[in-house]
Amino acid sequence: MSREPAPVILIVEDEGLIALEMMEFLAGKGYRVPDPVPTGEEAIDRCGEDPRPDLVLMDVILAGRINGIEATRVIRGRYPVPVIMLTACNDDKTRAMLEELAPEGHLVKPFTREDLLDAISLVFDRTRAKIPAGLPENRPSIMEDNHDD
Repeated sequence: MSREPAPVILIVEDEGLIALEMMEFLAGKGYRVPDPVPTGEEAIDRCGEDPRPDLVLMDVILAGRINGIEATRVIRGRYPVPVIMLTACNDDKTRAMLEELAPEGHLVKPFTREDLLDAISLVFDRTRAKIPAGLPENRPSIMEDNHDD
């Protein structure tokens, strides 16, 4: 009996250390995580390449000509992939833009690893995507400590 491959999560983040930490953490939890991209333009291109992402983690403020909100609009117009928005901005303007965009989820930085796993699990549950075999269903027990390893 063959196993379904683990979901692919694309990280779109222009802060290299944050992107690398998320990539290593999620890969360690069984997800397939290609190299993160720092721009909205690269995110749009990557969504059309194999392996196609099952989920995109998209920062709002990015390097490049377009921000994460514009990149998400383009991606949604071309590909059926859910997006979780990541932002350090929690002001009224950003909240209004996110409300209008209505992403499948959003997290305000700084967030914990538990918050990240919970958001991913919720999106996959909603979209009925397969969670890789071996990932615990009880998400809080994964992240009893929220410090960096």
